[in-house]
Order: sequence, then C-alpha cells, then structure tokens
Amino acid sequence: MAKKILNKLKLFFNKEMLGLLMNKATRKLIKSMMNGNIFLSELKKYPEKEAIIYGDKRFTYADLNKRINRLNNGLISLGLKSGDHIAAFVGNSNALLEIMFGPALAGFFSTPVNWHLKGDEIEYVVNNSDSKVLFVDELFLDKIIPIQSKLKSVKIIILISDTGLKHKGMISYEKFLKDHSDTDLKAVEKGGGFMLYTSGTTGKPKGTHSRALDDPSVLDPNDIVAFIKMLNNMMDGFDFDKTTNRYLAAGPLYHAAPLGFSGITFANGGTVVIMKKFEAEEALKIIEKEAISTTFVAPILLKRLINVKNKEQYDVSSMKSIVCAAAPCPAELKKKIVEFFGPVYYEFYGSTDGGINTILKPKDYINDSGKYASVGRVAPGNKIKIIGENGEVVPVGTAGDLYLSNPMVKYLEYYKDAEKTKNSFHDIDGEKYFIEGEVAYIDKDNFFYVVDRKKDMIISGGVNIYPAEIEETLHMHESVMDVAIIGVPDDEWGESVKAFIVLKDDMAITEEEIISYCDQKLAGYKRPRSVEFVKDIPRRPDGKLIKRVLKENYMNMLNSRV
Repeated sequence: MAKKILNKLKLFFNKEMLGLLMNKATRKLIKSMMNGNIFLSELKKYPEKEAIIYGDKRFTYADLNKRINRLNNGLISLGLKSGDHIAAFVGNSNALLEIMFGPALAGFFSTPVNWHLKGDEIEYVVNNSDSKVLFVDELFLDKIIPIQSKLKSVKIIILISDTGLKHKGMISYEKFLKDHSDTDLKAVEKGGGFMLYTSGTTGKPKGTHSRALDDPSVLDPNDIVAFIKMLNNMMDGFDFDKTTNRYLAAGPLYHAAPLGFSGITFANGGTVVIMKKFEAEEALKIIEKEAISTTFVAPILLKRLINVKNKEQYDVSSMKSIVCAAAPCPAELKKKIVEFFGPVYYEFYGSTDGGINTILKPKDYINDSGKYASVGRVAPGNKIKIIGENGEVVPVGTAGDLYLSNPMVKYLEYYKDAEKTKNSFHDIDGEKYFIEGEVAYIDKDNFFYVVDRKKDMIISGGVNIYPAEIEETLHMHESVMDVAIIGVPDDEWGESVKAFIVLKDDMAITEEEIISYCDQKLAGYKRPRSVEFVKDIPRRPDGKLIKRVLKENYMNMLNSRV
C-alpha cells in the first residue's frame, strides 16, 4: 500500500515535496505508517543498540523485537484480532513501552490507564475502551481486585511483577512472553496504535481515535505530505533526528507527550531511559551517567530541577534539547533553565487531541528575549486561526479563540462519542478546524501567546483536571446542596483545585472532611486543596455556573491582602 500511495503522490506534488518524500527518514515513516505502526518498524536495523534502559535492565533492539513478537503472538493465541483493544494499568517501565508500542504491529490498539485513578474511574476507562486484555502492575493490584468482576470486556488479566508476585486468576507477564514464539508477524495493513483518553467539560474521559488507522485508504495524499512535514519538524526541531539520541522518559508514560517522544526516539534508533518516578536530583544523576541528550518535562518538573540545591555538581553538557509543554511555563523559569543547561530549551503548544501545533526554538528567544513568553511559531503541517466573537480572523495583537487544523486532527474521532466528535470541529473557509478552547493572540513576527482557557479545565503540575467530575462527586455527598470547582493560582503547581460549597440546612461538615471524602472517591490530584463554605453560588437562569464571578471574587480577596 505504501508503494501505491507514493506513486499517487508523484502526480500531486512539486520537486520540493518529492524531495521531502524521498528523504530516507521520511520514506521509512511512510512505510511504517502504512503498516499500522510509525514507531517500531525499524526494530531490526539496530539489533545490538540499546533500545530501553530501565533501572538495572538494559534491552537491545534485538531484545525488544523478540519480546514484542512474543507479546503479540501471545495476544493472538488468546483470540484477539486486528482492531481489538487492550489496556495497561502499569507504571513507567520497559513493560509499559512494550505494551504500548508493540501490539500496534499486530493491529491492536493500546490504552494506558492513568495509575492515579481509582475504582469507578478505572472501571469506566477499561470498559469504555472495550479492552479484552488488561495488564496490571503489581504496585496497583489493590486498585484492580475490588473492581475485577466489573471489567466486563476483559477476558484475561496479565500481572507485571518484578518481585515474582502471583495472584489467582492472573497470568504472569514474563511467563506469558516465555510461553510464546518470538517469530516475526506479518505486518498488518490497517489498525494499530494508541487510544489515549482525554477528558472534556463533562468530566468523563474520551478515547481519542483516528479513523485513518482503521482504514489508511481514507488518507488524502496532501495530508500524508503534511503529516511527514510535521514529523520532520519534530525530529529536526527537537533534535530527535539522530540515532545517537538518548531520551529520558521523566514524566508519566500514560501522558501523550512522554509516550510520543519515546516513540519518536524508537523510530530513529535512539535509546529511551525510563524513570519509574521523577525525582529532580536523581534525574540530574541519570543525565550525567547515561549522557542523556533530550527529555520532555512539564513546567512543574523544570521548577524542581532548578531548585536542586547542588545541581552545579552534575555534568549536564550532554543535553541538546529540553522540551516543555502541558501547562503554561513562566518566562522567568525558562530563563533559569537556559542559564543552567544552556540554550537547549524548546517548547510547544499542543494537546492529546490536537498534537503539536507550535514550536519555540532556542534561536527564537536568543535573538529576542521577549519571545520567552511565547509558545513559538506554527509548526509545519499545521494551520492556526485566531477567531473573534463574530467569527472573523482578529488583527495582530488581538486575543481570540484558537482554532487549529493539521493532518492529525482531520481524522480524529472520539471513541463511541459521535456527538463530541461533531462538536469539536468547525468549518472555516471550507476547511475543517479543531476547536481547542484556548484564548490566544499572535504578534507581528507570527509568534503565538496563549493567554487564557475558555474551558473550565484546571492544569495543576501539567495534569489536566476537569471540575465537572469533582462537582459531580461532591453533589453525591449528603451534606452538600451546591458546589462549584475552580482553579486558583498556586506557586508550585501553577493551579490548585478550590471548592465552593453550599451546605444543606442544619448540616455541618469541615474542610478536612470534604477533602477526605474526595480522596476516597477520586484520584489524589483531583481532590480540592482548599474548601470555602458559602451561602450561594452564582448561576445563570438556565442553571449553568457563573465561575467567572467566583474567580473574580477570589482574586479580589487575594489582592486586598497584599
């Protein structure tokens, strides 16, 4: 199929485009994209090269190839077919990367489950994804056992244990691999990849899915070229284009960016070094010991790196790029990173749904320190429009709603949610644009600045938190009459969760009891950090919360204390 598409492309594009297509790196990406996996099609090119380092474990590409073959042959023996789904409730480890990337070669879709989730939250993601196999880390087994009987689609649970732990009714991951052949599978023509879950304003997570993975023939040749340009920009712009690249997977690998950059590293024959859990000084030690050349981190992790008191004793000269995103990063923090690591700071604006849309490079802020506040220029293959209230493109320097288009989002669907899929797009000048929900502006040099979020989403430490889910949980409390959740400024986390609560008549409850209640029902990062009891909460006649008033009152209160 890849050859047929290349032949079609010759009829469409000029010499510049053909030159891009004939580039060795992009040819392999097209080929691997067509067989359902853009990440691990080159497993046999670097058999003796280290692919994964995790603690004292080191796996070459030959090792990884065999382990993935055993995994896929095992899944097929269970009766799974191309297009089926699996889920992984697994911490950062070589096993998680194997489960996330390998099954795509057999046409399966892998969903990583946020390991901070609890009970009903886990149950919802696993069942909604129709996962037939669930991989569970022994560290999180206590969360799975109580809901095991409720996981309706799961046919078998495979336990990943470094200690040799066994559990009745579950198969050992390492034994599962050993029991199956490492014979190569024939590459599939469709299907295969991630299905990551991202929440919306309803608070319920949604599976992001591309219909192009189900049927590559729907791909427009123009979009293939644009997609290639996007990939090239990521490799060149973030210095991921060399087989000598050594990537530190510092953040949770259930997040799109740490996982995606691991895949880009694999696609270019680099090495992924995994941290089980991020610790700032330990990260500096690893950078020195393993000669790390790049990493992806959220702003909160950057702040912790800079706050290591004895950081100067570590040799970080191997670093070529530090990529940051997931939350707004203060300009002053960026400057401190550059002071310590050198001009290796990169930033992008993007999302799980929309991909990478802009990139800020070192040359941008070196030439103009004012650009530290920017998220960069539009990345090749992307289009961004800033639209005003009347649907017009606003002038330079004027804030408006951010709309984006790229070959990734054009084929985006939300799994089993046609309404959300439909409502997430808007037609602008005959083209399909994704509604990102941000307020931004562009300067005279075509650099973008994100100034606000229209959605109520809270970003705390780079993690997305959706108020509606917390509000729904608190509404279930017997003492609560009404509730509203907002994000408030937090020096360490960027934002923290604050609850405003109206109690029912004659009911009494403390702030600590509310927080404890949420801690039992929700992942820890979602629970309110502070609670304020009020007489009423502003609402519109239709019942919708007017959170703007709550935020303004809170900020006025803070300012009055200064």
